[in-house]
Amino acid sequence: MADGTLASSSRSLLRWGLCAWGLFQPISIAGASFATAIVLVGVLGCWAAARSLPCLRSPLEKPLWAYLAAAVLASVLAADPGDSLLHMNTEIQKVAFFYLFLAAFSIERGPAPLLWWAGGFAAAALIGLGQVAFWHALGPFPENAGPYYKWCEVPRFWQWIWLSSRAHGTINAVTYGEIMGLALVGGACFSSVRRRLGAAIGRVPMVFCALVGLAWAFSGTRGAWLGVFVSLAVLRALTAPRRALLEIAGLAAAAGVFLLAMGQLRNSGALDRISFSCRFDLWDVSLRMFRDHPFFGVGIHNFGSMFPKYHSVPYLGNATWGDPHNLYFAQLAERGLVGFAALVWLLGAMVYQAWTRFRRSGSFLSLWCLTWLVGFLAMNLTESAFQVAMLWMPTIILYAWMERAEAELSPSAVKA
Repeated sequence: MADGTLASSSRSLLRWGLCAWGLFQPISIAGASFATAIVLVGVLGCWAAARSLPCLRSPLEKPLWAYLAAAVLASVLAADPGDSLLHMNTEIQKVAFFYLFLAAFSIERGPAPLLWWAGGFAAAALIGLGQVAFWHALGPFPENAGPYYKWCEVPRFWQWIWLSSRAHGTINAVTYGEIMGLALVGGACFSSVRRRLGAAIGRVPMVFCALVGLAWAFSGTRGAWLGVFVSLAVLRALTAPRRALLEIAGLAAAAGVFLLAMGQLRNSGALDRISFSCRFDLWDVSLRMFRDHPFFGVGIHNFGSMFPKYHSVPYLGNATWGDPHNLYFAQLAERGLVGFAALVWLLGAMVYQAWTRFRRSGSFLSLWCLTWLVGFLAMNLTESAFQVAMLWMPTIILYAWMERAEAELSPSAVKA
């Protein structure tokens, strides 16, 4: 009797923890972390009630542990091992989050977390669009603030939240654009699978895609734009292969027009010359670091401390620069060939497993995971998104959800 009560309450807690995680993930890393703690308690309660642990074997375990081992080696052999080891927590968290949510989705496979995640995406999109509308409606601040605000009386936090030329929600504009890209790709996959099943797409998914699509566009984020265009091209190739070539060419042309138009928007800040040229400088520095430390790199989080040895500082107003804005160059510089090979193995295994599951089941989660991962690879050409918690967390958790629950969830199960 007691075990039955514990199992029921723990499973309910787990379900609410997953829903809370979905709601908070696009908005607040603190909220998502708190929800993760609830998920952990729920999983432990379910295990205690069942008095057994579920099998957590995964096709991803070897590449995931190899990735962690490479990170440890790069930290121990770093130019500054102390600093590298202090920042190993991010790499450990990736492994821990994967297994925690793998266990969570082994127990709870219902569609409710997806609805709450969509709600979180929509809320973040509305905040970002409100920021852009407010800025362009009232003019650049503080000169044209007029009667709406006495600029000096507005707390700095609210200036950052509401007075911005780029949509950014409650986080950095770059990360925000990439999260909205994840939402847009998910909405497009949902609509595609519903159409394939012969069901009407429905107004809610269409409004959702329009909402997050506008937020994605107005984020002014180059990497997010590139990644989503690649994801949508892959989606079309998978769902309509006979017409894919011509339509992908049309998508590429539309992407070019889109980039030119967004670059002309006032205060877009994403296509300026400095933003391009500084990346070439950073990539050059990272390659020279790799040349001097080819096997294990300079160490995790050591790019910033080593930067002054390879480039004059201050650079663009900064005493140093902590990231080359390219995941692959960052891996080569900080982790060498060993770390780069481990990263390629991990991401390649995730794409392969998503592809295998999509071919077998054609489910929504496998399609979303596959298209997002391929776009994510392109996205990391201009950013180190896999090193940002707001990006690696949903990517790894989406994969874990697909691996455990992709056969259980389809768009027809979610009433739009």
